[in-house]
Amino acid sequence: MNHAEIRLLAAEELTPDLLDGFRHRTRITQVWVREGDSLVLRPTDLTREWSSEKKRWIPVWLRDQTEDGGAAFGAFEDGKLSGFASVDGPITEGPVRYANLTLLFVDDTRQRRGIGSLLFRAACGFARRKGADRLFISAVPSRETIAFYTARGCRKAETVPPDFVDTEEDLFLEFPLTGALSGGISGQI
Repeated sequence: MNHAEIRLLAAEELTPDLLDGFRHRTRITQVWVREGDSLVLRPTDLTREWSSEKKRWIPVWLRDQTEDGGAAFGAFEDGKLSGFASVDGPITEGPVRYANLTLLFVDDTRQRRGIGSLLFRAACGFARRKGADRLFISAVPSRETIAFYTARGCRKAETVPPDFVDTEEDLFLEFPLTGALSGGISGQI
């Protein structure tokens, strides 16, 4: 069991140096790709690593989101940031109201310890309190990323809010915040 402290990040914490010691370097060997109406797992060889500029930009962007009614959550272990997640402020209008999970990352040295699950749960709680019915995720289509979300009950998004799309290559997922599925039943993409 993880003993990370999950809490809202205050505006004064969202400074350009917040992620100075944060490690994010991911090697992706398999990605889900769309082929017609199907998804197929294909081999690839990609490495995603944040530059120092991106590490300085992300906290400023998070502050902008919180000032627009969103929230940024941090996971702390022994006073050190182990992970973070954010939900943007705007909620879609219509019969189904979506909130947008914009980021969820765990430091490379702290993964597979439940921190991502705790952050996901915090983001869902915030989105539910904001009045959303579902949490939308524009997810990097790596095998590991999609496995993380489907293990928590996410499924293929029924609706894709255009303003919530990060890249067209992403897979568009949703998590129901109300009803039977919000308890964490595994979903299918």
